[in-house]
Amino acid sequence: AASYCARAADALRGAACGALLWCYADYDRSLWGEAPFDLATHERHFGLWRADGRAKPAVAALAAVTRERAPAGDDLGWIDVAREDYYRDPAGNLRRLYAAYTASSLS
Repeated sequence: AASYCARAADALRGAACGALLWCYADYDRSLWGEAPFDLATHERHFGLWRADGRAKPAVAALAAVTRERAPAGDDLGWIDVAREDYYRDPAGNLRRLYAAYTASSLS
């Protein structure tokens, strides 16, 4: 999984502005008797972190890809909201920021 994640992140580098991996963490054993985990046992272990909080090897592989291939000099001036203010209107801020990002990347 670590090798695949690193290769996928590398391949996406020039084609996407970001990526999302499913899921953050594995599901706790106490949930395994509940749907969908009772029948879809493969769903239990998709996380980047184990249920006990330990990082899986994919976390280190992705961190390495991010460090090695971080763009130099990206202009992030289109981000005009402070992190702490973003959640006052997340939907509105996201729409506005996306419009600003696309306008800046097309010019």
